[in-house]
Amino acid sequence: MRVLILMALLAVGCFAEEAVQATTCDLVQNPKLYHHKLVEVTSAVSRGFEDFTLSEPSCMYSVWIEYGGKKGARTVYCCPGRTSRTRFTALTVDGIKTTLVDDKMFRRFDDESKKGVQARLVGRFFAKPVGTRTGYGHLGCCSLFVIQQVLDVRLKQIQ
Repeated sequence: MRVLILMALLAVGCFAEEAVQATTCDLVQNPKLYHHKLVEVTSAVSRGFEDFTLSEPSCMYSVWIEYGGKKGARTVYCCPGRTSRTRFTALTVDGIKTTLVDDKMFRRFDDESKKGVQARLVGRFFAKPVGTRTGYGHLGCCSLFVIQQVLDVRLKQIQ
């Protein structure tokens, strides 16, 4: 009986995973703490040739961004350069299948992120393996943040 109740609760999403609040600097400074976790972060987003990252001036390193689900970000970068817009299956990293809420806020983020934005995002974090050059993004630079939902997006103020 308990198994049936548990299965019913899982089916209706009563055990939905809560996103952990973090800053970009938290992710950079304590990657093991957030590895594989669903994270909510508000950060500056930089996007261009060989660059799609969460970045903050007070952090030395950035976190590479990719879209979850079947939609690719089309960011051109080296090693390996993946520029496709769609995938045949949902992006899976370390055996974890990701999703993407493709709504009006996401489409706004996708359009405006090339201009430089501040965004509040929910996604899955994957730490760059310690002591290796093999990470995600351009030249394996970074840990990875896979966007699953865009909660808010604003153009950055020009200073």
